Amino acid sequence: MDASYVAGFLDGDGSIHFQLVRQKEYRFGFYIRASVSFSQCTSARQGLEHLRALVGGGYLRDRGTGMSDLVITSRPLVTDLLHAVAPYVVFKREHVRRALLLLPELDRVRDPRAFLRLAHAVDDFATLNYSKTKRIRRGC
Repeated sequence: MDASYVAGFLDGDGSIHFQLVRQKEYRFGFYIRASVSFSQCTSARQGLEHLRALVGGGYLRDRGTGMSDLVITSRPLVTDLLHAVAPYVVFKREHVRRALLLLPELDRVRDPRAFLRLAHAVDDFATLNYSKTKRIRRGC
């Protein structure tokens, strides 16, 4: 993988997310999904296909809005990718740093209090990402 290239793509057109996903079958009724995504105009989708080959996985989706995404949800792949790009990211340095702290914790949760603490950390992480729908806004 060309980690510096992927880091530049992540800085410009990528995002890192942690989401609480309701799932009744899981121990606490939820699980935490980690994902890294890269966005591009659908007409340039072949760039995302190339990126998928570089990083070794993920799935492509066309939003139906003229935009497409490469989404990576495999925790081992997300972890490896973030470790690889960490030395090169500029704008998403804090995202990568905090994600790499959170990822190992996801497999260690054994009790409800620890899960709740982790859920709060996921909410705190969300404040790093710019979103049109979030109530908490930070300047770009």
